[in-house]
Amino acid sequence: MAQAQESRSVELFRLKKLLETLAAKRGRHTELISLYIPPGRVLSEVIGALRQEYSTAANIKSRTTRHNVQDAIERVIQRLKVIGHTPPTGLVVFCGAIPQNGPGSERIETYVIVPPEPVNIYFYRCDNRFHVEPL
Repeated sequence: MAQAQESRSVELFRLKKLLETLAAKRGRHTELISLYIPPGRVLSEVIGALRQEYSTAANIKSRTTRHNVQDAIERVIQRLKVIGHTPPTGLVVFCGAIPQNGPGSERIETYVIVPPEPVNIYFYRCDNRFHVEPL
């Protein structure tokens, strides 16, 4: 019992540190995706909505931003296909182009989190930051 409590507190501590790290990351434009999927939501529906967003992203004027957003959406879709179904507490995915040095040095980073408590919202946002507040 005590060991289970200890491992849960370590897990929560790691999650808190990861969320602090994610909150500090910034993108150049609206290139960072925050996606919250509540329990029971069918992933094929979410993938369909992401495909629609991919098509919409084709209208972004900046070639670099368009490429980064579409690349991030594609990576999220691929990750969701591998996962296959929504865990009992839901799923949270953060993905986007994080600048490393100067322009053109962006690296796509993907973080998949199974939250310790159920997430009760469906939330998709492209922004210059990750939206970690619901967690």
